[in-house]
Amino acid sequence: MSYGIMPYRVNLERLSTRFGNPKSNKRSKARLACKEAVRGMDDDEDVSFDEIIKEMIDEAKASHENLGYMYWYALKGLIEDLGSFMTNSSWYPASCDIFYDSKDITLYDIDSPMDIPTPDDFPTVFVFRKENMKEENIADLLNSLEDSDQKREFNHWIEEAKRYKQDLVLYYH
Repeated sequence: MSYGIMPYRVNLERLSTRFGNPKSNKRSKARLACKEAVRGMDDDEDVSFDEIIKEMIDEAKASHENLGYMYWYALKGLIEDLGSFMTNSSWYPASCDIFYDSKDITLYDIDSPMDIPTPDDFPTVFVFRKENMKEENIADLLNSLEDSDQKREFNHWIEEAKRYKQDLVLYYH
């Protein structure tokens, strides 16, 4: 099985308003987006994805510390719904090591109103915030890439995120 980067550009401020939103139509849409992302995935033996999604979206809480992966896979649906998936042909399959080494890219940092548990395994979620997309930071990241196709594609993600004043969320799984 190969692992790769699934890149999304999304407004993290807007995303954070979907947790515990008092408007029932927004909650319903957010729940549906999360359910779509986990369709066909196995639930934990004791906790269902429906329970995880309801807790996260309706109540803005995450109480199952050992089930971080369920929250982050469900959350991917909301990111897909509010954001845009970008071309990743040069990043699937690929290593994600360069993102661990960057001081400008964080892990699991989406500004949710609650602490979402970190998964023990996958998915790994890297965040490149729009305020960190400065020319010197971008140049450092691009210089650390050896593959010219990955470099071109990564630069495209950044340029598109900047054009739309959005952040990059990179799922690695």
